[in-house]
Parts: sequence; structure tokens; C-alpha cells
Amino acid sequence: MHYLLLILLSFILLGPAPANAESSVEKAQKIWKLLNGTHLSPESKTIQEMSKKITEGDILQASQIAVRAPESSIAINIIKPIFTPLAGREVNHSEPIGDFTFAWMAGILLDQKVKDFFSGAPLYINGDGVDYSSHILSYRNVGLTIFSDEEIKTLSQRKPSELRHIPVTHNLGVLTTSQYAKAIFEGGTNRRPVKKIIEDFLCVDNIETMMNFNIPDMWVGRDIPRAPGNSPKDYLNRCVGCHAGMDAARGAFAFLDFGTKLVYKPLPYEKLNINSDTFSSGRKTYDESWEHNGWIPTQPNKVGQVMQGPKDFVNLIVDSPRFYQCLVKRSHKAMCPTIHLKEDMLGQIAYSLSKKQNILDMFATLSTQVCLEE
Repeated sequence: MHYLLLILLSFILLGPAPANAESSVEKAQKIWKLLNGTHLSPESKTIQEMSKKITEGDILQASQIAVRAPESSIAINIIKPIFTPLAGREVNHSEPIGDFTFAWMAGILLDQKVKDFFSGAPLYINGDGVDYSSHILSYRNVGLTIFSDEEIKTLSQRKPSELRHIPVTHNLGVLTTSQYAKAIFEGGTNRRPVKKIIEDFLCVDNIETMMNFNIPDMWVGRDIPRAPGNSPKDYLNRCVGCHAGMDAARGAFAFLDFGTKLVYKPLPYEKLNINSDTFSSGRKTYDESWEHNGWIPTQPNKVGQVMQGPKDFVNLIVDSPRFYQCLVKRSHKAMCPTIHLKEDMLGQIAYSLSKKQNILDMFATLSTQVCLEE
């Protein structure tokens, strides 16, 4: 009897793994499907390399292989859904890819540093679409292809970039692609760039949630009535909360406009002073100087400083820890929105992104430390 119990105990302790245990190959395929949205044969070289790393206990390295594999479709599966809506449209896979979206897709796949997306000339821009020709060769050379040869031939015949007329001081990378510039600079009085850049890149659901009534209304523009609907209380209890902050900052974009393309117009410039007779004593914008009055959730040491032009505004956003947290949040939503992202993990991944400046690495970390965490 004791002998039989010993055999049974040995079988339990040393016997075969449960039938539902996940093999390293299966786990590799699971990671691949999460990141790329496709099935890859277990015999493929990529899955075998990933499986080897998993067996060695390095699941993060397995995910790193998946995001950089030649057959990866992460650009379509994750990157496109993250950034297309920021250009003002819902994700529609039947639409052509705009220059803002493509700049993110190509730049991320080429390991472009995060801050470099917002400085210098964008990789691919054109007034009526996209000019891919300057980087299409290097893009193909790394084996990351999301277009057919025929599509690439067509794209490479596009017109050259039309940003040659924008001075380098006003070239904001992806923000001055034609796709995004149209979304923020067309019409209006250039409050929209302040509003949309903050909402898009600091993950603010609605700028009105950031109302601040501690900023004096001396900053409010001349086009805002001080008694809307004959009610001064509405102005004091609502309008000032948004406009004092936004109007103090919108001078950053005083020289930029969008008609059929992005244009640079030094003052005298009427756009920010439209309807100036509504309240002629309001703030008039004379130049590109602007002030951060403490309402934007960025570094406290910047509050109260007088800054100059759009670069200072964009740097204020990109240098904020919340900017990196926002990128992680948007990536998490695209990858595994049903899995809870804990605050401490969000902070760790965002901090790592701010130091390494690599979005592909962030995708890999998210997949293993959050999406596939059991």
C-alpha cells in the first residue's frame, strides 16, 4: 500500500506537465499575435528565435524580436490605430495613410528617438499627401515593408516637401505635417493648436477639465465677449477659466496658418486678433511671446516664464513626464485595453521611455509586463 502511494506521489510531483501548459513556441506565437495581429508559423525563423529566448527565461527579448522582425505588421496593427485619430479622423483602414500617421509609422520602425519626432523636418510630408522618397530606401533596407512595390513606386514620385518655406524655428516635425497642420491651423484664431496638442499629447480628455480661475482675465483675447448673452457671470464663472490660459499661450503659434498648405506669416498678422472690436481692451497679440500660467500639467519650474515661439511650447509638452505617460496609455489602449494598467507600472514604463526614447522598446515592455502578465 505504501509502495503504491509512493508511486502516485512521484507521478504527481514528477509527472508530465498539464495538457494546457503553454509551450515556448505557443507563447512566442501569442506574443506575435498581440503585437502584429497575424499568425506566424511555428517553424518560422522568427518564432524559433523568440521561443529560444523564452526558454532561456528572457521573454522581453522575445518581444523585442517580434517588434523588429522583417515580417512584422506592427505598423498597421498598433502604430496606425494609435496616431491616425490624433490627426482628427477615426481609424479607417480603407483611407490612404496621411503624412502625420506615416511619419510615426516609419519613424518608430526606424527607431527614431521620441523627441526627434517634434524637431526638424518630418520624414515624409507634402501639401497634398506624402513625400516618402527621401527615406523610402532606408525604410526598405531594414525590411519593414507595409506597402507593395507598386505603391512605393507611386509614393516616391510625389512632389517634394513644401515645408521649404517654413523656417527651421517653426518646423515642428510631425506637428507640421500637412495632415496635422490642417487639423490645428486651418481657420480659427490659433487657440486650437494649444487645445489639441495638450489633449493629444498629454491625454487630456477635454481642455475644459483644466479650467483655472486663478489666471487674471488680462490674458483673454479681444474676440471674447465679457458678457455673453448679457451675463457677465457666465464670463467670470466659465469663459475665463479656459480662455485666460489658452490665450496667454496661443501667441506661440502667431505666425502659422493653413490654407491649401502650411504657411508662415510674420506679423503684422490678423488671425489672432480677429473680431478685435468685440472687446477692444482685451489682450492683443503683437508677437510670438507667450506665457505658461500654471494650468498646463508640465514642469512647475516653467510657470510664469515668458517664452517665445512654437518650439518653446512643444518642448514644454515633450519634456513633461505626463507626455510619456500619455504615449504609454495610448499604446496600452491599442494593445490590450481590457488589461488593467497599474499606476506604478505606467510610471515605470513611461520613465523608461523618457530615458531610452524608443517606442518599439516600449511596445515590447508593455506586451510582456502588462498585456501578457498572468
